[in-house]
Amino acid sequence: MTPSESLEGYLGGLVRAGRERLGKEWTQTYLAGRIFENQSLISRIERGQTLPQPRQAYKLEQVLGLSPGTLVDLVLIRERQTVRDYAKDFLADQDRATAFYTLAPVVPGLLQTADYARRLMIAGQTDPYEIESFVRQRLERQRVWDRKTPPWMNAVLDEAILHRSTTAQLQRLIEVQKQPNVTIRVLEMSQGPILGTVVIQTLPNGRRGAYTEGFETGAYTKDEAQVLHYQRVYDQAANSALTAVESTEVITQALKRYK
Repeated sequence: MTPSESLEGYLGGLVRAGRERLGKEWTQTYLAGRIFENQSLISRIERGQTLPQPRQAYKLEQVLGLSPGTLVDLVLIRERQTVRDYAKDFLADQDRATAFYTLAPVVPGLLQTADYARRLMIAGQTDPYEIESFVRQRLERQRVWDRKTPPWMNAVLDEAILHRSTTAQLQRLIEVQKQPNVTIRVLEMSQGPILGTVVIQTLPNGRRGAYTEGFETGAYTKDEAQVLHYQRVYDQAANSALTAVESTEVITQALKRYK
């Protein structure tokens, strides 16, 4: 079987062939034990019914003696295919951006916790079988914070977020607010609605891009006039938002209501 027929089936064939090449004692159960998973997962992978997670693919490569990337690269290819076309360029630039100015009616993806991201996907009627994969992808994008020189972020968030959040998510906002490169400011509901997400990101060469997103729609542009327009949208909201200190206080108060 070739990848063009079924990526899942092709990867499953690689796993099965690698396992059988090692000898009769290498049953599905034995392989599962070597990577600390259950036999049913190995069975589903080999039948092409599911793909392993990146960390599982990495373990399988090591245990089966496969070349680095043999399985992991296939898994990452499939995950990238789930990104909507309008977001691909934005996410590619996000990985190398040096600064973000974000205006959002929900917690930005780079600051989301797993439980909050899962809640958003359930609300958006994401296929239940794909939710965990999407959550994992979203959290993996937060690797930008692990850079030697992490990016700056200035985020203006709708106060309504604090009333539709989770304990873990509010704690996460308080924690990142303590970082020198992150500033979170709350826009009180009395100041009017935030109609959609706006992210203005600065690239290493100084060029900027603006990403906007609503429900099931989005767009990314580097046109200077459009970027300037969205910068003004952000600035107008930022000028009406609470200070960082005041925002930390209202987030803390919201967290107390959850406990």
